[in-house]
Amino acid sequence: MFRIGLLRMLAFVVIGYAGFGAARPAAEETKRPDLSELRDAVTTASKRGENVDEIRKALDALEKVLAKGWTAPKPGTTTPTPAELMALRQAVEAAAKKGEKVEVIARELEAVEKLLVGRAFARITKADLDDFVAEVLKATDILAKRYHRELDKNELIDWAVDGLYLTANEKVPDAVLLDRSRRRKEDLIDGQLLLGGARATLGTRDDLVDAKDVQGSVRYVCGRLDENTTILTAQAMGRMRAQQYQNGLGEAGVQVRRVPDRGIEVVTPYKDGPAYKAGIRAGDLITQIQVYEDAEGKPLAKPSVFAPNALIDEDLDWALWGRPGARVELTVGRQGAKPKPIEITLARVKRESLFGHKRQADDTWDHLLDEKSGVYYIRLLDFHRSDLANELAQLVTKLEAQKMKGLILDLRFAGSGLIDTAIGVADLFVDNGLIVEFRGRSNSSDKKMGHRTGSRLQFPMVCLINSSSGTCTELVAACLQDHKRALIAGERTIGKASVQNYYPLDRGTIRVTMAHAYRPSGKPLDRTTAPLERADEWGVTPDDGYAVNLPKAEQDALRDYLESSRIIPHRDPDKKDVVRQVKDRQLEKALEYLRGNSKPE
Repeated sequence: MFRIGLLRMLAFVVIGYAGFGAARPAAEETKRPDLSELRDAVTTASKRGENVDEIRKALDALEKVLAKGWTAPKPGTTTPTPAELMALRQAVEAAAKKGEKVEVIARELEAVEKLLVGRAFARITKADLDDFVAEVLKATDILAKRYHRELDKNELIDWAVDGLYLTANEKVPDAVLLDRSRRRKEDLIDGQLLLGGARATLGTRDDLVDAKDVQGSVRYVCGRLDENTTILTAQAMGRMRAQQYQNGLGEAGVQVRRVPDRGIEVVTPYKDGPAYKAGIRAGDLITQIQVYEDAEGKPLAKPSVFAPNALIDEDLDWALWGRPGARVELTVGRQGAKPKPIEITLARVKRESLFGHKRQADDTWDHLLDEKSGVYYIRLLDFHRSDLANELAQLVTKLEAQKMKGLILDLRFAGSGLIDTAIGVADLFVDNGLIVEFRGRSNSSDKKMGHRTGSRLQFPMVCLINSSSGTCTELVAACLQDHKRALIAGERTIGKASVQNYYPLDRGTIRVTMAHAYRPSGKPLDRTTAPLERADEWGVTPDDGYAVNLPKAEQDALRDYLESSRIIPHRDPDKKDVVRQVKDRQLEKALEYLRGNSKPE
């Protein structure tokens, strides 16, 4: 009789499940299976004296049907999710281990059924469930196919489930962990089923809405791989593209910071940007922002007025960015003066990436470091701009025309950026030959070669590096060192030289580590790729006698000094600007070398 009851239950199950994510017309909707059928079967088995093994068979049969597809239940029903079915299986196995009778399972089913009824109101919608599963599966598929080494797709699915529960601040149920182990042994991995079951079990909740479920799951998976592989929100990608000047947005052209009890303070305007041309300077306070267009560039019926200190960062970005040509009114206060409105027209701003050692009276850079020896100085902020190598070439040409006899290229604290830009910078200073080699999946190799045309080889160089120098900086410094084009001074680099690519998702963008960089000499730049027998063979180390290691306090002071040197001062004629000086022992070491190696006229 138990088997007859089981067949009846399975008939309901097969009819009720139309496949994961499948749409079905309302007219064809039939009764969905719930725990009542399974409980009836258990009750019947108990009366007939059947043992726990029969219940295990019933669960196996129901699970096989679920494996073919599962959709979110309607509110008020007690249809189990795959994860909840796992909990029932755990109860069955526990009962079997203790030799208990079927009545125990009946009580377990009753308790779970009450729980399901109580949680029915929080069920996730079918559309949201489908979106979550599709997005996470797409991300794990990209990782499995594109990551720099082979990955186990099933392990990625397991991590995604773990990441979902972690995002919800919930413990992964023991039943899920037990079922994961069993499925591995029986080769029954179904990412669609496992992800859907886990997400449906957690239901609709504030900490998982607005793509937080996808972001949390995928970010955890990426974090298990390396620190550079991750998922980026649309807002984060927008900011990154703005750095690379690829999104066509206009901006007010100011770097700002929040100051408690004061509001939004201008750190510095960007040279030749709209705010700079409007007379806004470092230290000014922005007390009000008035915008005339929405975030999509459409005119507002009535201008929006904001107190900027009350805005979250994303809204503040929207207020200071927008369509080139759009108007923004900033109310700006300055010490000793009444706040006044300043209208600004947003424009694309070419931010400075090449700095000298001090600003001149017209806010341009002075690159001449030591007039007597003819040594000039160029500091790179980052490698985000695709035209940086060309701009650097033009600057070097200008300095050569000024009788430059030696150059210090300062890459300390330089940010990351575009690999092609770093290759272009290195190529500028070396003859033809290998610049860098990238090695990826299955020992694939991509060698980047230099070109003799346009190379600047006529003067001695020192390249300054430190422990904050990564990927792009390491690529340039290693090339210059292996080609014996420049002396390397400062501190050993950080040893993080990998290449990432970006792949779009519906709810973000996934950044994947594709390969690692190797020097022209063949040695690894990334510390994670150093061979076991030569574990210390990574990064870029200063040449013998030119290592100048700074204690943390001294390095922090140097970072702050270099950062503050970028600020465009007020240049108030009634007040003399105070220029803070910091002893730079690494720069002095570089200058010492070039003074002894510059060619006399």
